[in-house]
Amino acid sequence: MTFRDDDRAVTVQVGTVLLFASLVVAMSLYQATVVPNQNHGVEFRHNQEVKGELLDLRNAVVRTGATGTGQPVSVTLGTRYPRRTFFVNPPPTSGMLRTTPARPVTVSNATALSNETADYWNGTNRSFLTRGLLFEPNYHEYGDAPVTAYENTVVYDRFDSATVTATDQSLVQGRRITLLALNGSLSRSETGTVSLDPHAVSPSTTVTRTVSVQATEGENLTVRVPTSLSESKWKELLEDQRTTNGGYVEDVSVDGGVLTLTLQGARGDAVTYDLRMAKVSVGNTDAETKATYVTDVRGGGSVRAGESTTLVAEVRDRFNNPVSGVQVNVSGAPGGTIRPAGASTTDESGRAEFVYTGRKQGDHEVTLSVRGGGRDYENATFDVSVESNGRGNGGDGSSSNPEVSFRVDDLSHTNEDSVNYVASYDVSNTNESFERVSVVYDNPNRGPSATGVKNATEARGSQQYQLDYGADEQWQMTVRVIYSRPDGTEYVAAKRTIEDQADSLNPSGNEDLSRASSPTIASHSVQDKSNDGQGPRFRVDYQLSSDTDFQRIEAAAIGQNGGGATYNASTRMDGKFELQPGYGVGKTFTIKLLVYDGDGAVVAVVEQSERAG
Repeated sequence: MTFRDDDRAVTVQVGTVLLFASLVVAMSLYQATVVPNQNHGVEFRHNQEVKGELLDLRNAVVRTGATGTGQPVSVTLGTRYPRRTFFVNPPPTSGMLRTTPARPVTVSNATALSNETADYWNGTNRSFLTRGLLFEPNYHEYGDAPVTAYENTVVYDRFDSATVTATDQSLVQGRRITLLALNGSLSRSETGTVSLDPHAVSPSTTVTRTVSVQATEGENLTVRVPTSLSESKWKELLEDQRTTNGGYVEDVSVDGGVLTLTLQGARGDAVTYDLRMAKVSVGNTDAETKATYVTDVRGGGSVRAGESTTLVAEVRDRFNNPVSGVQVNVSGAPGGTIRPAGASTTDESGRAEFVYTGRKQGDHEVTLSVRGGGRDYENATFDVSVESNGRGNGGDGSSSNPEVSFRVDDLSHTNEDSVNYVASYDVSNTNESFERVSVVYDNPNRGPSATGVKNATEARGSQQYQLDYGADEQWQMTVRVIYSRPDGTEYVAAKRTIEDQADSLNPSGNEDLSRASSPTIASHSVQDKSNDGQGPRFRVDYQLSSDTDFQRIEAAAIGQNGGGATYNASTRMDGKFELQPGYGVGKTFTIKLLVYDGDGAVVAVVEQSERAG
């Protein structure tokens, strides 16, 4: 029996082999092209997420420096890919977050307005060290991912061919200079999440102090900070702060990795800048700052023989912030006796109080010192005039009664416990007995430690008072018209009092101090430009009616229930303010415009509440 050849099954076998080969080729192509592309998307999305976390870290550092209270932040350094049944993923990605080497920040030609503070801030160079932060991803597919950096309040992405900023700068905002030193040592390389806890080294117990400074006579105030950004990028960031746009920055330059900001010096009236400094540590925490100088806070003046006055000194570090637990010594108390009001060491506000009792008539200098008092700035001198206790009060018989107009504008910031008042006054119908106008700021619940007095010999103008505690409390502002008698004694000829809660909202009872020649706010608008990445931002456009009796306009955005605060000023009749309070998206802010006339009195005001975002 013979069999025929039968190859019908070969077709099935060959088809199976071809189908399997096609599947292998398809899966190989998928593994080689689709999986990398999908993983690239995973890495890109992670990079966007981690940048958002670094923005949160930046905001936490800024907030910690302003309030002294830290806020933990988590940063996801690496990412994992989705599980795949038939395909292979590379290992999870990692990233490194590290601090850069410490480099100096230098302030030159800054002289404090307070006589005692000017012993330290006397125009000489004052320097401290700061660092930056770098996030360096190690992706498998997203090969051109940027290095994300933080320096000098700015977050930016550094690509091979370009640099893109993610935030604005906070170094200079109008007349406010904010210098935030970042210190500590950090180097973490992880595939997961790391938790960071920014720690306030200065201030350690209170909000940041503000020191009013002016450029040394004949000089420009300069600030030098280390940077990896280009000069063109800094000019872009500071464009709205240039003098050509109504700001105070005259020149911006970068040389050798150092940014130099030249601020306007004396041009007619000297420019007063508000200098705020802080030190925040991440990673391995730096030691607390040490006492550097001592300044007078309150006390001195006239006291009758046998009566007492309280002298309050504050000990500060190189960042102008209070230092607790420092021994304050009495170096000299001529003309009387002195004793500590409590402990002779500074409290949590960096302050120590002493009670001086006058004994011998005459003018005397009482000196409190720290660290041995070997340098001028280690001593605070209080001028005390001990007078006879036989003086009486009473009028001078004059029939001329001065008339007083008075208003108070509240710029206080409750979230940072900062009291800030501008009191404007206009005194008329005075005679030759007129000596001065005295404005008294008083918190009745806190007593002498929260009482300030501002004096002026002009009958019209304004006085500003700031205190680093007592916000959201009741205050009394009293303007007093001081007359003198023929024998040289003085008395109050007229006065007016306004009460207010220090919460950024103006009190009722303010009077209109405008005149026929005073400028008015012809138009204004407020635009909310806030977002989660850059924080709360408001653009305020304005147009004034006349410049015949105009000095300046000030703008503010002040958080009412948890947001930050920022203040700015301009001498332009029309323009805009870009107000960036720093934090508080979703919070309500008080937006203010104050117009000052040629005498320095507030004559026009805008006050409205706006929600950020």
